[in-house]
Amino acid sequence: MNDSSSQNRYKDPHIDLKERDVSISLDYREGYPLFGLVEFNLWGSCNRRCSFCPVSYPEIFTNKKEGIVIGDYIKVLDDLRAMEYKGIILWSMFSEPMLHKGINELAKVTKQILPDINLQMTSNGDSFRRRGDKLASLFDAGVDRVNLSLYDGPEQITLFRKIMGQYQLSFDQVKLRRRYQESGNYGVTISNRTGLIDSNKFRDKNESVIMALPLNKTCYYPFYQVAIDYDGGVLLCPHDWSRKYIAGNAFKDNIWEIWKGPKFSKARKLLANNTRSIDSCISCDVAGDFIGKGNFDAFSAMENK
Repeated sequence: MNDSSSQNRYKDPHIDLKERDVSISLDYREGYPLFGLVEFNLWGSCNRRCSFCPVSYPEIFTNKKEGIVIGDYIKVLDDLRAMEYKGIILWSMFSEPMLHKGINELAKVTKQILPDINLQMTSNGDSFRRRGDKLASLFDAGVDRVNLSLYDGPEQITLFRKIMGQYQLSFDQVKLRRRYQESGNYGVTISNRTGLIDSNKFRDKNESVIMALPLNKTCYYPFYQVAIDYDGGVLLCPHDWSRKYIAGNAFKDNIWEIWKGPKFSKARKLLANNTRSIDSCISCDVAGDFIGKGNFDAFSAMENK
């Protein structure tokens, strides 16, 4: 499959904000490019059943009422502190973070150990509809930004703007992101979650249909971020819902060593050469080059020295 067939992709307008956050977080340790984003999956389930998400299909995704243990989480934070990490920590991935009952405690300990990081969370907002104070309390605990994914309709924008006004929350703190059908799309760049769903059913009406995989193009994910599951498994990216390629375990091993280790190194070498041959990439239809070019270039420059 040539590159042109995968370039006509709808682009979530909030991607540029994430790219800005990642680019300003570019840093080095011992001359080695450091990740600018650490994404955590805090919980094993979601309360929603969106049609374009694997959670809607119990035959391929099992919801589990379990999540990250604070002691394990602190171990990763300590690793990051030793690295003088000052980038982004994002709670998102495969679940609804607000289902974790210790969410405020996690926020507090994050900022106690890493006061200079940017702490963000992605939520469907259901927990805040009747309890706006729960949204406000996140910022009191240390969260810097909450990305609210709105799935029901434009009436949610009115609702959450009212809540934001009531608790004096700014649009820098709360990002309202359309995820309902409008103008021929869902407001999000739809992926197939490494082959678990047929993303062609949910694409923007003007997008090209992707018929052949693997894509013949690079991907920047393992150059700028690490994705940590609630059991400690370190994935190359947050699209690998099947957990097909585990680079290590952040609760048992040092995250810096995992980042420099053979699994990430192998993936970067292949993806830099437009080769998507590892398990999690063969069936993936993510463009992969919307975010992280600065980190990709930094690795390329290091390799060419």
